[in-house]
Amino acid sequence: MCPYKYNDLIGMKSQMFDLRLRMVLHAKSNGIKPAARLFMTTPRSVRKWLRRYNESGKNGLKDVSRRPQNSPNAIPEENRELIKKLRDKTHFGASRLKVEFNLSHSARTINKVFHKYDLIKKRKRKHHKKNDLRQEKARKYQPLQYYQLDVKYLNDIPQYYRYMVELSLPRFEYTIRDVITGSVFLGYSQSCNMTYSCLFISKFLNHLKDSGMDLSQVIIQTDNGSEFSGTEEKERDRGFKHMVEKIFKSRHRPIPPGCPNANADVETFHKLVENEFFDLENFASREDFFGKISTYQSYFNYLRRNSYKGYKAPAELE
Repeated sequence: MCPYKYNDLIGMKSQMFDLRLRMVLHAKSNGIKPAARLFMTTPRSVRKWLRRYNESGKNGLKDVSRRPQNSPNAIPEENRELIKKLRDKTHFGASRLKVEFNLSHSARTINKVFHKYDLIKKRKRKHHKKNDLRQEKARKYQPLQYYQLDVKYLNDIPQYYRYMVELSLPRFEYTIRDVITGSVFLGYSQSCNMTYSCLFISKFLNHLKDSGMDLSQVIIQTDNGSEFSGTEEKERDRGFKHMVEKIFKSRHRPIPPGCPNANADVETFHKLVENEFFDLENFASREDFFGKISTYQSYFNYLRRNSYKGYKAPAELE
């Protein structure tokens, strides 16, 4: 007499093959119904395994995948390859990929392709949530009035580092970003200090002045780094703050200490330019670098649609 019920052993995979073999051999010798009674299962189950044993031998007693052979709604292979190729080239998310390249599949379907090819990087957890100030900023400021300025260190980007050393490419990126439109203005240097900060902001504010902007309405927000006069306790007749407020008559606004999220707009661009440009591009010379980064800047300002701005490019919001 079999000590176990067949149905009780379904989950015990290590014993299932031996149990099925004993069952079909008993059925071949004594019949299907006697085997079903002995192994406490149904004649239908005995008949199924006996048929598989007769067709394929012992291999027929292995579990067979129940996955459907066909999926009428499955995304075609060529479409999956296209999505994979576009993701590798741009690092865009599913929604942006759909919008930018006018893909017919839903963002959910595109995201499934990302998972299938393991194309999604694990998102780093943050201890503090960012304060969403977009609506308040939009009500309070006009386009091309309120800017955030920060410096991005480029010497910690693996893909870029080799070119930086071999071709003497810039080690620092000075970024000014208009908070309302999202447009960016870039400068590059080999050092991060007040001299370069003053040169950069001087060129930028002169550009606004030549374009007919009222500089008295312009606000330049920075962190409290020494390159932005952030460590000065007394007002001096030189330096970054003096350059902005005394020479150009604009306003310099330092962010509160310990509040890095206050410069979230420019920090967001630093993540985007690393992900979409520095992690992807190869460079043949300094001229090649500056040509490509100028192209990316033009693309970002005139063509790249921002999901937080209703999928409009910065140039459409000015």
